[in-house]
Amino acid sequence: MYLDIKKDMEELKSDLIRSQSIVIKLQAELLESKSKQLESVHSTVKTAVQDTFQAGIITYSQAVSKAAPVLTEESLKKVVQNVISGEDRTKNVLIFGFEETSDLLVLEMKQIAKEDMQINNIISEVPKLRKERPFERAKDWKLIWDEDTLPAQFPQHIYNTAERPDIVVWSDSLREVVLIELTCGDESNFSDQVARKEARYNRELIPGIDGCGWKALLFTVEIGCRGFWHHTVPALFNYFGLAKRTKNKALNEAALVALRCSYTIWLARDNKKWSTCYDIARRPEVINCES
Repeated sequence: MYLDIKKDMEELKSDLIRSQSIVIKLQAELLESKSKQLESVHSTVKTAVQDTFQAGIITYSQAVSKAAPVLTEESLKKVVQNVISGEDRTKNVLIFGFEETSDLLVLEMKQIAKEDMQINNIISEVPKLRKERPFERAKDWKLIWDEDTLPAQFPQHIYNTAERPDIVVWSDSLREVVLIELTCGDESNFSDQVARKEARYNRELIPGIDGCGWKALLFTVEIGCRGFWHHTVPALFNYFGLAKRTKNKALNEAALVALRCSYTIWLARDNKKWSTCYDIARRPEVINCES
């Protein structure tokens, strides 16, 4: 009986060793598979990044070549090579023991300065990629806004109409006019509010302005009753080129005013007549668009 038990134990031990060998083999195969997967992911990501980078370089090169055809790769390469060779010649002069005040060194420095000026001239011909602000293209911009107690008539020399957009900004020299229409409603209806206001002004006012030789641009801006703004609001500020800090300050102030007004309306829900003590909104400060 003892021999049988011993024999069974040895068989179990052999089975356990074989099982462990199988587990080790499976773990090795799993590690190999994971390594191949990591290599595949690394190769895919590397290829995607390289393609994106190359596409960005091609896009920028095309933009520069279209805007400034005088700047070619060969001309820029030639100037850079001349500057590099000039600097190398100057280093050689110093290495071989010439004085810094020697005529040869002075001549070399003048040549380098001349070639640096050529580079600056070429770079100055490259157009600015930053979009020009409206206020940088003219100095005669004017602004009016419409209120219930202080109604503002649309500039009649632009187009004769009874329409009253909330804010009108125009330049007589550029013959451009920006129409801004504000809506304060429920945040879930932002898209409907945009469509309704665009349909209203595209029906008669904007075609009439374009027909008079002016260029009209409409911005419908929406700020919700709970203090959330639509993406059209920062889009308007970006068009006028407001600095990031100024834009964020204006967005927060507009959201706070909308939220406070909604809360005040809710507090006065049982009153049949609006009292002046509920007027909590104040006129905003003048925004410096150049800051």
